[in-house]
Amino acid sequence: MLLLRRLAADRSGWGGYWCFPGGRCDEGETPRETAVREMGEETGIAIPNIMLAVLPTQVTGEDAKGRTYNVHAHEVRLIGLEPEVILSVEHDAYRWVDPNNLPSDMTIGRVTHRILRSLR
Repeated sequence: MLLLRRLAADRSGWGGYWCFPGGRCDEGETPRETAVREMGEETGIAIPNIMLAVLPTQVTGEDAKGRTYNVHAHEVRLIGLEPEVILSVEHDAYRWVDPNNLPSDMTIGRVTHRILRSLR
């Protein structure tokens, strides 16, 4: 799985945390369309909409201001491919990881933990 590290100076309160690519839906945008757009914006990886599978999970998160939001997780399988990752200005590192064996030096946010737990 691909995880991104948010910049330490991130104003969201999650600076330095590792997370999945993602973001909020724009007005009129479906969660699937958001997943495609955010993957491109945050990683430079263009994925066809058809390659997305909605995971059987929806978790609730809370931002640094205490506002709650719903997370719709999607899966993209890039079998046999390891595309070049071009990070956005929001992130300073990325790693391809085994979700069942995360490196101990990675600080993972609560929502990312919830999604990972739901996949087991």
